Amino acid sequence: MNVTVNEILDALAAGTIHATADQPDVHTGAEVRKAMGWSGGRFGSEMRLLLLARRVTVTRVFRPAIDGSLRNVPGYRFLR
Repeated sequence: MNVTVNEILDALAAGTIHATADQPDVHTGAEVRKAMGWSGGRFGSEMRLLLLARRVTVTRVFRPAIDGSLRNVPGYRFLR
C-alpha cells in the first residue's frame, strides 16, 4: 500500500512530533515511523518510492541523542 506525502504530513502535524525551529519541515526517519506506525521495512519501501517520485529530499538535521548531545542525523523534507 502506497502512502501520499499529504498523509505523512498530516500524521506528523497531528502527533506530538515536531521538528526543530531551525528546520521546521525536516523530520527524521524515527519521527516519521512513529507518526505513521510503520516498521523499519515499511518505512524503507515507502521512502524509496517517494524518493524515486522526487516527493522527498534527504538532508541532515541535528537531534538530541540519549546522552543529551546533539547528533547530525538524516532528515527528510517532504514536497507537496
